Amino acid sequence: PWLHESLWHSIQIIFWGFFISSLIGVPLGILCGAYGPFARLSEPFIEFFRYLPAPAFGALAVAVLGIYDSPKIAIIVIGTLFQQVLIVANTTRKLDPTIIEAALTLGTSRLRLLTKVVVPGIMPDLFRDQRILLGWAWTYLIVAELIGTSSGITWFITQQARYQHFDNVYAAIMMIGIIGFGTDIVLGKLGYRLFPWDRSQKKE
Repeated sequence: PWLHESLWHSIQIIFWGFFISSLIGVPLGILCGAYGPFARLSEPFIEFFRYLPAPAFGALAVAVLGIYDSPKIAIIVIGTLFQQVLIVANTTRKLDPTIIEAALTLGTSRLRLLTKVVVPGIMPDLFRDQRILLGWAWTYLIVAELIGTSSGITWFITQQARYQHFDNVYAAIMMIGIIGFGTDIVLGKLGYRLFPWDRSQKKE
């Protein structure tokens, strides 16, 4: 029961951390990839913060947000957000320029170009990017849960290792791998259903 409760708690942390990161990172990444001036203005700062280690913000997160779940979520957001912006921006830049030129030739406005051409055009690759970034979020979870916590899968592993219950430690690690791998398979199947025209989705 402890393992199940710890895993469920960790999954909730992952969900909220990655949701907040995506809510900010995906729109920023699309804007950076679609508009050169916006990218030149924002990407130097994003590149700088990308190299700051997320665990270093642990003490500050606890001081500002308390000792419960908020600092853990914040660490996951910090760990994935800046990478997410750059990856999504790079994906957006790979969109076939002839599609954009054709839309502009037909008189499409900048806003409609973004919402009706760019975003639909990158959706298959964007979905794949999110699958990869979700794996990173699991990695940062282990770091995040080391911060003043008495719950979650990392706490469970630490407690079981302290009392030399290594069978429970191995079980917890395997459960993380199974959940992550299972989630990726489900998302891969979902991607095939959502984007049947995309060849890269069919290979999975």
